[in-house]
Amino acid sequence: MRPIHHAMLSTAVGGAAWGLTGEPWDIPVAVGAGVLIDAEHRVDQIWYFYLRRRPAAILALHGWEWLAALAVASAVLAFPWWLVATTLGYGSHIASDHRFNEPTRRRYSFSYRAFRGLRVEHFSNRWRIERPLDAFINELSFVGRERNRGHRSDT
Repeated sequence: MRPIHHAMLSTAVGGAAWGLTGEPWDIPVAVGAGVLIDAEHRVDQIWYFYLRRRPAAILALHGWEWLAALAVASAVLAFPWWLVATTLGYGSHIASDHRFNEPTRRRYSFSYRAFRGLRVEHFSNRWRIERPLDAFINELSFVGRERNRGHRSDT
């Protein structure tokens, strides 16, 4: 899923959390947890493009284990608003990535990927590593295309 979509989904999740808890800071906390997780893709890009190593899917934060840990921590700490918002934002990211990247269930487990050597092919057949600048330019052009959708002329 694209970062702009993660931002929109996390904003909606944060809004729902705000409705439940009455804490307006739920929105930025959920957005932070739902979007900033993708910063770790830079590790894979650096690993491959700058250190010239074989492609890897390190993605240490992309794992169902961490969502379970956040849920348990929330329950143990009596559901503080900030941890609920973090859990919901993070959970929306993992669930939407899992849905749209189409890996098998186990591939979104960091433990499973680590056991398999963190190889890209053990993560998703559709996933590819882009050069950092190319990824940034592609994201900007995608946002521009989305903004102009429906405003184009077929002349």
